[in-house]
Amino acid sequence: MKNYLNKVLWLLLVMFLITGANAQTTTKKTSTKTKSTKSKTAAPVSKSTPVPVTITLTSKCERNLMIFSGPKENLRDPKMRQIGGLSVNMLYLKTNQVVCIMDAKKKPASCVTVTKQMSKLETNNAGTALVVP
Repeated sequence: MKNYLNKVLWLLLVMFLITGANAQTTTKKTSTKTKSTKSKTAAPVSKSTPVPVTITLTSKCERNLMIFSGPKENLRDPKMRQIGGLSVNMLYLKTNQVVCIMDAKKKPASCVTVTKQMSKLETNNAGTALVVP
């Protein structure tokens, strides 16, 4: 019985410490509002401009595959295209776009994000993954 009480007390102590730590991190900070002066000469931070990239996609799989290539935002309602088995295909994309192998339910099985240095992509023999050689 004493051993059981020790375990319960330790468990309660640990739970108390965990909830106490969470309570400290979730409290709102109240501060007085002060006006901050911003320099009008500072240039706004902009995202890097997408660069056009030509990618050679080589399919090492013997069956036809459905792929999606384009902006990542369009993965929810993808416009897919079929590539033939054991084929070589050219994709014209921009950096930060994706190339994905899609399954029958229009869900991505394997995706790769396009970079400036990328020029070649390959599928594995099973057609389940994209590989950057």
